[in-house]
Amino acid sequence: MALVTSLVLALSLAGPALACEPSPGRVLWTQPQADQAEVPPDTVLHALVGDGSSAPGDFSLSLSQGGAPVDFTLSSTSWAASGTEDQEILYTLVPTEGLKPGAAYRLEVLLTGGEEARGARLTFTTGEAAAAQDPVAPTVTVLSAEDTVGAGAEGCDWDQVRTFEVHVDPGQADPSGLSLVTLARTDEARTTLHTVAVLPVDAAGSDSTLALRSDRARDWGRCVVATITDRSGGEGPDSALSCAPDPLVASPAGDDTGRPPLGGTRSCRGCATSAGPPAAWLPAALLGGLLLARRRRRG
Repeated sequence: MALVTSLVLALSLAGPALACEPSPGRVLWTQPQADQAEVPPDTVLHALVGDGSSAPGDFSLSLSQGGAPVDFTLSSTSWAASGTEDQEILYTLVPTEGLKPGAAYRLEVLLTGGEEARGARLTFTTGEAAAAQDPVAPTVTVLSAEDTVGAGAEGCDWDQVRTFEVHVDPGQADPSGLSLVTLARTDEARTTLHTVAVLPVDAAGSDSTLALRSDRARDWGRCVVATITDRSGGEGPDSALSCAPDPLVASPAGDDTGRPPLGGTRSCRGCATSAGPPAAWLPAALLGGLLLARRRRRG
C-alpha cells in the first residue's frame, strides 16, 4: 500500500519583505515515535521542527526516566529552505550514559512560552541491546527538473519556481525505524551542500519520490546527494551525485513580463499582488512549500 507523506519546504518571491510577525514552528516528527517499544538502548534521539520561523533556541528539550531527569548532550542543525524565514531545525539528543534496557522514558520538545500544541510530549520504552547495522550508501536519482513561470496559487504569483523530482532509496530496511536520510543540493564539484530535506527511514526501508520546490534564485546547483545516518548517529557513505540536465541553472536579471529580477529577499508567510499590469505590481513575498512523498514499501 502506498503511503503518502508531506513535508514543508520553502518557496520565496523577490521583493521587499512583508511587514508581518513571523510564525513559530512546530514539531513535525520525533524519533522514537510516541509509544514506540523495543527502542535499542544505543539510540540517538531526534526531533524535527518546521513550518515556521523559529530559531533553535526557541524550543526546550528534556528527557526523563521514572520522573528523574536524564543527562544528554544536545545539538541542532537548521536550514532555511530557499533562504526564506521559515526554518527547519533538526535536534539531536545523545544520552550521556546511554539508555537503560527495559525502561520507560519521557521526551518533551516544547516551544518556550508558546502554544503547547506546537510541541510534543511522548513516552517510549527501550528493549534489549540490538545488533549494530552498518549504514550503506543510499541511492538518489533526479527524475526531472523544471522551471515554471507564474506557478502561483490562490492569487499569488511567484516569479519562477524550480522543481526537482527525485527518487530516493535508503538502500536498507531499519527494523527500529530510527535511521535518517538527509538530502542536499549541490554542484558537480560538491562545493557546498545545501540541506533541503531530512526523512525518517521506516521499518520497511521504503523508497520515496519527492517533489522539491524552491525559488529559482537559490542557485544551489543542479545535483542532489543523499546521506544515511543510523540509529546511533553513525553516518554512512554518501550516495553518488545525481544531476539534472543542462541547461537549467541560469537565473536571468529579469524576464519578459517586466517583473523585477529574482532575489534573496527574506519574507514571512503570505503574499500580495495587484490586478494591474506588471509595472503596477505591489512588492510581494511568498513563503510556503510542498514536499510530497509517494512512499511504497519494499516487497
